[in-house]
Order: sequence, then structure tokens, then C-alpha cells
Amino acid sequence: MVRQRLGAYCAFISALMLVLVMVISQTVVVEGKDVYEQTVHSLATYPVLNWVLLLSGAFAMILVFWTVEAIDTRLRSGYPELSSNVSRFAYLHLLSYTFYMLLPAAALHDLVNKDQNIQEAITTIHPMIELGLVISVFSSICLSIWLIQVGYLILKTGLFSKSLGVFTIIISLIVLFSGAYEALYGRGSVIGIISSILTFVGAFVIWKIWVGVELLRR
Repeated sequence: MVRQRLGAYCAFISALMLVLVMVISQTVVVEGKDVYEQTVHSLATYPVLNWVLLLSGAFAMILVFWTVEAIDTRLRSGYPELSSNVSRFAYLHLLSYTFYMLLPAAALHDLVNKDQNIQEAITTIHPMIELGLVISVFSSICLSIWLIQVGYLILKTGLFSKSLGVFTIIISLIVLFSGAYEALYGRGSVIGIISSILTFVGAFVIWKIWVGVELLRR
């Protein structure tokens, strides 16, 4: 029960922190003709805020390790032959997404500690953002695989509510579609933006809170 409670509280805190990071990062207005210039100007103009946001986002993802452990423990209690590969996909997602969130730290460090050469930073940020796209897609695939397996096991074992199992499978498909669409077309289109929002709200907020509540109840 201690592990279950810890996993639940970590899920709540992680969801809250990611919402705060998203809201604050979206309310900061900076100039720039594209995402590269906007990223660099944001890092140069608000260095302290960006350090806080980067570290907070990474910490929010690290907290989910305990939630994954709690879910794994619960599912194994009713399905002892459960393969450890299920949790491995979750760990791959958490590690890769944490790294993805920390990618701008290198450019931020150079801007803060050197001469704040904006043009040089813009040149540097290009491959960094492209690498971030690859990592984000990989992370989405791992998350989708884990969620669809967890959703199936929830329906099979009944250790969580069946409605959560159905919701988990639906969210896994949305995450997979979002990652595939982002890889092909980026996030600039309306569909890309909508799928990204659904992924964030569904998988990173609602699902975590729902799982946390059920870890405490049962």
C-alpha cells in the first residue's frame, strides 16, 4: 500500500507540475519569425524562468517512475506471469522524454555564460530542435505501446476500473497518431496542434490523475 500511495501522489504532483510548466511557457511572449528564433529569444530574455521550467518539467517526468512501479505492482498482483517488457516501454518513454525536455539547457547555458550571441544560438538551436523531434516521436511510440498494454491488462485483470482500461487504450491510439503525424508533418498544422493538445491533456494530465485516484481507492 505504501508503494501504491507513493505512486498516486507522484502522479498527482507530476500532472500539476506539467500543467504549470505548459501554462507558464505558453504565456511568455517573445519575438521571432519561427520556432528557432522564438526559442532562442525566450532563453536569452528569461534565463532564470527557463531554467526553472526545464528542471521542473524533467523532475515531473522523473516522478512518474514511482507511478509506473505502482501500476506494475498492482497488475502483477492479479497477473503474476506479466512480462517485464511492459514496464520497460514506460521507462524508455520517461528517459527519452526527460532528455527531450532538457535539450534546450545547452543553448541556455551558452547564452547565460557567454556573450549572448543570438545569431550563433539560432544556428545551434536548429539541429537541437530537429533532434528533439526525433526523440519526441520515439518517446511517443514507447508511451503508446506501454499504454495499450496497460489498458489491455486492466480489462483482463479487473484490478482497475474497466472505464480506465478503455480510456487508456483510446489515449494510447491518440498518442501514437500524434507521434506519427508530428514525424511526418510537424506540429504547425491544425491537426498537429489538436493531436498534441489531446496527447498532453489526455495522457499527461487526465490519465495520471485518474490512475492516481484508483491507486488510492483500491
